[in-house]
Amino acid sequence: MEELQPMIYHALEYRDAEAKGIMSTRRTVEIRPTTGTSVNSASTSDIVQFKLPNTGVLMNCYLKYTITGAVTAGTDNPSGNTFDANNLVCDPYAPSAACIRRFIVTSSDGTELTNVQNYNHWCSLLARYGNTKEWSESYGANQEGCPERVEYSDLEAVVDGTTTNIHSDAEMNAKRLKRNWAGSNTVIHKFQAGILDQKKEICLPLAMLGSGMNVYLHLADKDEVFRATPNQAGVGGAGSALDCHVAADAAVASYSLSNLSLVCDLVFLPPSITASIQEKLCNGLKIRCDRIRSQTNAVTQESNVVILNEHARSVSSVIGYVKNSSEKSNGRRDENSYYRKPGGSSGSAVKEVQLQVGAENVPTNPCEYGAQSWIELEKAMKSVFDESFKMGNQISRDAYNAEYPADTAAAGSGGGRATPGSAAFGFNLKNFPEMPEVMSGKSSSSGSIPISLTLNFDGSTSLGNAELETFTVSDSVVEFLADGSALVHK
Repeated sequence: MEELQPMIYHALEYRDAEAKGIMSTRRTVEIRPTTGTSVNSASTSDIVQFKLPNTGVLMNCYLKYTITGAVTAGTDNPSGNTFDANNLVCDPYAPSAACIRRFIVTSSDGTELTNVQNYNHWCSLLARYGNTKEWSESYGANQEGCPERVEYSDLEAVVDGTTTNIHSDAEMNAKRLKRNWAGSNTVIHKFQAGILDQKKEICLPLAMLGSGMNVYLHLADKDEVFRATPNQAGVGGAGSALDCHVAADAAVASYSLSNLSLVCDLVFLPPSITASIQEKLCNGLKIRCDRIRSQTNAVTQESNVVILNEHARSVSSVIGYVKNSSEKSNGRRDENSYYRKPGGSSGSAVKEVQLQVGAENVPTNPCEYGAQSWIELEKAMKSVFDESFKMGNQISRDAYNAEYPADTAAAGSGGGRATPGSAAFGFNLKNFPEMPEVMSGKSSSSGSIPISLTLNFDGSTSLGNAELETFTVSDSVVEFLADGSALVHK
């Protein structure tokens, strides 16, 4: 029998004190927008542009800004179960992305490397399933304004004065109201898509990529960013403030951005390493990143077939949800609330979902909404994060089976939910998900291999405002050339 090779225990090598660092320098710099550091009364016509420096290697970057909201109170009518608005609340899962409607990155020659429509919706989707409640209450609350942990004293105001019962969703109600966005808040946003995706840790040799890459942030409408709500003192014992009906003339008055900057970590490498990167550029430096395409379609029938207009050689996943279109850009409701029953408690519910890729059905039998769709959604999220992804603990069974709350004044109800609905579904299309280095998604083309999604409800009641929003995730390869230009292969 062959003898085993003897080895020295690593602690006995005493190598911790040896010099192992490469000759490099790291600097953290703030890049100001070329369009100015502030935007007053922001709207969908505003675009913030940054020009990345053409020096060093970009290791990490994030967006920093101060956002200031203003609210129009409206007419208070407690006897009619309608209340004026004193607070603004933001998306509870990804508030720092709420003001970014579209996210674009271009190379120095103008080639689009990343273009994500409904970027704020995408970030909210990822954060609610990917982050834990504990992360949001601590790190998220400090970084970007997620609802923070509440104490018992914060819940006292939502206890019914005549009984010992606590009102519906009292904890989330108190958490969201603890931070009033009707004022100034400074937040940090880490990009969640494309070539600057902070989940992927992509290194960009900016010094060799021409005159400088550009980042464009298309801003959202004020009613997408904030929701006007009563405060708890204003509604008293009527119910949780976020569940109560808001005055029809209450509104988000405006929002403004100031102190905008892009904070970048740049590393300056020695000539030997720089020359090696330059040599790769001569042959085309290829970087793989996600391409994310958003699409919105009406789904007003009991059975609906939607063609997904994405054509790529490796489609990784499709994730979607159903919304009520009356909440779109509605300053009295949450922008990112997904419903199993988009028409309300008496309306029809999502029953099953299935994808068709060419002649193949994914899965083979329609996926039933509920326990099965939850598991398939987790698998779909693995294609966006990695195979170690596990669902967070922020989404309750009630939120996953949410019903659209009617906009009708009633005792303790008639407003939006304190916790947004999170009734989403998705499918992982990778053939070999355990091999992340391989682009093993489904191939899709405009001719022979289209992708479509079949969404079935359990009836056709109250579906007039039902709207399906999908995100199709595919692999794209960005190829940087020696002259600073770029090619995008998808």
